[in-house]
Amino acid sequence: MRNTSVQDRLAGEQYLWDWNRELTGRTRDELESLVQIVASVHWMQIEKIDGAGASLRMKVFVWRALKERIPVRIELDERGIDLDSVRCPLCDDDVETVIHSLALCKCEHDIWSRVFKWWNLENFSSQGISELSMVDNGSQCSTQGNLIWQAARWICSYLIWSTRNNLVFQRKQWNATCALNEIQIKSFEWISRRLKDTKLDWHIWLTNPSFYFTNS
Repeated sequence: MRNTSVQDRLAGEQYLWDWNRELTGRTRDELESLVQIVASVHWMQIEKIDGAGASLRMKVFVWRALKERIPVRIELDERGIDLDSVRCPLCDDDVETVIHSLALCKCEHDIWSRVFKWWNLENFSSQGISELSMVDNGSQCSTQGNLIWQAARWICSYLIWSTRNNLVFQRKQWNATCALNEIQIKSFEWISRRLKDTKLDWHIWLTNPSFYFTNS
């Protein structure tokens, strides 16, 4: 079983197990919990993001964020890990939940506002993680343009989390301008390498990325 993939065990909507002995107790409960998680994964959202340029590491992050399973302080505390504080390490205004860490924190809100302004969109309004993943720019947008925007948002979330970790573990200070610059560079690189149907122009990407909503 150690080298068996999920696909090997999946037949239709049923899982086919071949245990040496019957599972009991905590092991059985953990397996049932895992099956429920896998069954409810937003695979279509992640496949769309993949088509617009996501790396494997970012896809894993997206999946964990959608399931609110990234290791924020409140989650670690609930698992019995002793922490000095469960408050947000960036703003210290509230406990650090997944939604707070990626959307509600005033430091992240500053980054999101800059990203939305960069895309010539209305100001970011601290939406929840799942809502943020589904936002587009209206019915006039091209499908390809929406995928580019979706990928840019998730890359932003991923880099916000990375910047948070740099502060917590390496004491690197938060800098909104530098964070936006990194988001612009990384999103351009990742999307350019993987997007097959659209060639991104660096100048347009920096000055008017919403161009790709109607011209992709």
